[in-house]
Parts: sequence; C-alpha cells; structure tokens
Amino acid sequence: YTIVSFLGAVQGILLSLVFLVKKKNNIAALALGWYLFVFSVGLLEQYVATNFEGTWPWILQSFLSYSNFLYGPLLYLFVYFLTVKNPRFTRANVWHFIPFLVGFSLSLISPAFKVEPDSSGIQEVILFELLVIQILTYNVFAILRLHRYQRTIVQLYSDFNQQDLTWLKGWLLLITSAYVVSIAITHTLIFGWRGGEQLYVVVQLLITVSIYLMSYRLIIYPTLFTFVIRED
Repeated sequence: YTIVSFLGAVQGILLSLVFLVKKKNNIAALALGWYLFVFSVGLLEQYVATNFEGTWPWILQSFLSYSNFLYGPLLYLFVYFLTVKNPRFTRANVWHFIPFLVGFSLSLISPAFKVEPDSSGIQEVILFELLVIQILTYNVFAILRLHRYQRTIVQLYSDFNQQDLTWLKGWLLLITSAYVVSIAITHTLIFGWRGGEQLYVVVQLLITVSIYLMSYRLIIYPTLFTFVIRED
C-alpha cells in the first residue's frame, strides 16, 4: 500500500510540475497541474500521519486533512477552463474553494480556543459524507460538461479530431471510479465491516494507473489540452 502510494505521489508531483511550469500560460493546464499536485500530496497523508505525528508543522497536517475538498473544484475548473472562450480565473471561481477555506481555517484556529476534539467520531463522519457529496457532484458535472462540449464541437466541426476529448473523458471516468471504490470501502468500515482496509490497495492502484496514463499520454501528445475551439 505504501509503495503504491509513493509511486503515485512521486509521479503525480512530477507530472503536476509539467503543467505548472511548462504550460503556465494555459489556465486550464494550471488548474490540472494544481489538481494533480494536491491529489498526489494527499496520497501521502496516511504515511505522514502514521510516521511523523507530532513532528510535522500543524499547518501542514491541517492542509493534508482538508486538501480533499480541493479535488472536486480543481478538476471541474480544469474542464470548465478547457471548454469556455477566453478562460480566466474570476472572483466567482473563489466560491468553489469555500469548503476547503472554512475547514482549513477552523482547524488552524481551534487550538487557540482549546477546542476539544470530537472523540465520538461523528464530526469526522459528517465531514466525510460532505466530502463524498462534493467530489461526486463536481466530477459528474465535469464529465457532463465535457460530454456536451464534445457533442457540440462534433456538430459544428465535422472534421474535428475527437481523440483527445474521448481520452480525457475516459480518464475522468477512471478517476471517478477510484473515488467510488474508495467511498464504498470507507462506508463498509464505518458500518463495522473489518477487513476492508486491504481493499484500499485497489484504489491506490487505480489512482497510480490514472496518473501514469496521464504522464504517458502527455509524452506521446505534448500538445494535449491545448484546444483552440471553445464554446460558451
């Protein structure tokens, strides 16, 4: 489990730098780069919590705890910026990050007010269910938006090469499938079925495969995600 997580995390961080550095003038690529970076760092959360508890800065631990609330917004914004004319980050886009900002901020100030942690686990379960709703909602909207965009482009430009769009939609479905499997396993643990922890390696494999597929695709097609035809 640890080895697979590390492989996915390292490859994902390296891949994110490709988008953040080499494609810094493409806002869609930047959104994807930040998604891959946050997602990859998140793969190390359990390892850090287990092996470095009490030794890492509190702000870093808090970020890792709430970074999951960035996955959905960043992935959706990637698809959004990819499919609109004159894509740019606006104040309206900040609203997508409110759940993360609220949770992260509260986790930072709670020690100052000596707030006792919830020993019952109810708070953790509620946060998890909210995260499930957020991630699946954003992912579904991202897939539907890309599907509508692809259909519109084909109707307007019959000679348009759909290969990149079809591949990207498949990649989004793979990522979403990994989320669904992870959510299902976690719910079985919440309801008392022990032994499901071992199935998390399946999730890590799906995630690692998706990251390596993206890396391979980018190497073979370096102009990936640079579509010039966009519709509102």
